[in-house]
Amino acid sequence: MHLAARWPIGLCIMTLLLLLTQCGREATPAPVAAEPVELTLISFDIGNAWTAAEDYTFTQFQTREPNITFNRQRFNQPPQRYLTLSPPPDIMTSGAYSFLTQAIQQNLVLDLTELWAETGLREAFPAGFQQLSAYEGKQYYLPVGYAWSAIYYNRAIFDQYGLQPPQSWDEFMAICDTLLANGETPLVLAGQDTWLAMLWFDYLDLRLNGATFHRALLQGQMPYNDSRVLAVVEQWSQLLRNGYVMERPEGINDLTSLLALVRDDKGMLGGQKAVMTLVSPFWMTDLPDKFQAELDFFRFPTLDPAVPAAEVVTTLGYMAPNSGAHLPATLAYLGYVGSKEGQTALAQQLGKGTIWVPARNDLDPELFSATLKQGTEIVRDVPDLVSPFMLTLPNEMWPLIDRAFERFLREPDQIEEFINKLEEARQQAVDEGWLRAS
Repeated sequence: MHLAARWPIGLCIMTLLLLLTQCGREATPAPVAAEPVELTLISFDIGNAWTAAEDYTFTQFQTREPNITFNRQRFNQPPQRYLTLSPPPDIMTSGAYSFLTQAIQQNLVLDLTELWAETGLREAFPAGFQQLSAYEGKQYYLPVGYAWSAIYYNRAIFDQYGLQPPQSWDEFMAICDTLLANGETPLVLAGQDTWLAMLWFDYLDLRLNGATFHRALLQGQMPYNDSRVLAVVEQWSQLLRNGYVMERPEGINDLTSLLALVRDDKGMLGGQKAVMTLVSPFWMTDLPDKFQAELDFFRFPTLDPAVPAAEVVTTLGYMAPNSGAHLPATLAYLGYVGSKEGQTALAQQLGKGTIWVPARNDLDPELFSATLKQGTEIVRDVPDLVSPFMLTLPNEMWPLIDRAFERFLREPDQIEEFINKLEEARQQAVDEGWLRAS
């Protein structure tokens, strides 16, 4: 072909390459912050591993937003007080708990519904979690991770008596009876920690009455002296009165309850021993790895097969006050940490020793330990998830619940008195405006 004939083709190719180059440049979004911006983030102190992982997300985010830096501070006052500062912090670590609900009701929290859509969380976040973190159909919370709840048990003791993790309540009670017959105390309850111990109330109510009733109860829309609550407390009282639970649970703290499950301590720990306890892995971090290796866990058993499955989860994520001084930069960081890329970065840095399952369900499963995978099996495809009892209630109710619960542990046969005290606490919360019962 003559050179003159080839020239227009070469010109077309050069033009096309130039256009593609320009398109590629336009595909990379311009930085949100053209000038230096410092975001203040108030964070929970949940260990060095989390701090390092969070630092890594800062660094990765800054490769695209070099003008945005971070000033991380630990909570040193109640979360509510930070929202009254002028200006408030830009981002706050939070869970899907009562504080978040109250702040939303007071119109103090940034609506993140659009961000959920942009980051793909609507598709990548399980339906049960979407309901858990929503308020009146909108999302004000960016989930990062969660921890399940389960009954932990000593594997060697189960093996010794030929026991298998139960599916139903009848199977669970048969295990307890077998253990009792062999001189073992089946259960230990950390009565000094109401947050942890009230998981029993959560699960018995969820298994007997379902998540819709349970949620309405905790929101103050149902009375505690309802006959359905009576059935829950009677079931719980039976465990306490019939020797299934280690004596004097009101004097047992969370660590003591876990150490009671340990057998390979060469007698050095002392104290009474039990075989099972209801707990979230959040507390397991206090237990040395050597002792954790003795334990396994299973889903809280079913009481009524007709009641839809529901589970209790502890959540971890971010919220943003809506009067923050740097909203575009705030949204840019939350968009990154909620994305698949951002949550992969968190999971990689946390490593396989973490107890936090990433919020998104589209991450590479090879990032997870066997324990983490087992935990996801408990909550995966479950239509309803709830937060722990005490974290769902307003903080103002905690002392009232604590007193009622402490007395119930000492006198588990006083069922109606316990229920009446819970109802008095609910009525006071509604009267004082701590709960919105409508």
